Amino acid sequence: MKRRVDREIQAWRRRPARDQLRLLWEEESRDGVQVIAYWDAGAWSSAYVISGIEPNRLGGTLRALTEIHFGERKRDATFLTGQDLEGPPPEVLNLDPGEARFRLGKPGASEREELCDWLISVGRRRDEIDIPLMREYAGHEDEVVRFTVLGMLSWNPSVGNDQLIRWFGKDDDPRISELARKLGGGLAARYTRPL
Repeated sequence: MKRRVDREIQAWRRRPARDQLRLLWEEESRDGVQVIAYWDAGAWSSAYVISGIEPNRLGGTLRALTEIHFGERKRDATFLTGQDLEGPPPEVLNLDPGEARFRLGKPGASEREELCDWLISVGRRRDEIDIPLMREYAGHEDEVVRFTVLGMLSWNPSVGNDQLIRWFGKDDDPRISELARKLGGGLAARYTRPL
């Protein structure tokens, strides 16, 4: 029988990136399992970790987590209370960047739950031609989408540090504006090497 914390982490590793990244703003608690998210080392330059804890009957806690490598999903790893899993779940959207670019250009794309997955698919290419498309989503009403766009533009070596600060340094969300200033000021690592 799977423990609740294992079921929760398994469910979170299968969800769209937009839902996963939302955990940075809103922790979840369901059926006695608390789920939080954080970057292992630095935003958009290290593994994104979703961690769950569940109190057990003996007064301790059970823990499970999944590490998500948005730019290189084959490196994902999940550590459950009784087993370790390598790689992303088969359900994870791993779209070809060209197909993702096409989907981003379709009407209604900005409202789709897969939007961040598509942005990541295009962003991992690090192609200068994708910068205008990414910039179209820089003013999106959802802070998770803006955070994703900032991350993808920070991966692109053709985008200067000053541009990150200019485009995101005054964002209404302090998490985004602070990260833009850190990335743009050289205080946080940019993941600009090709995958």
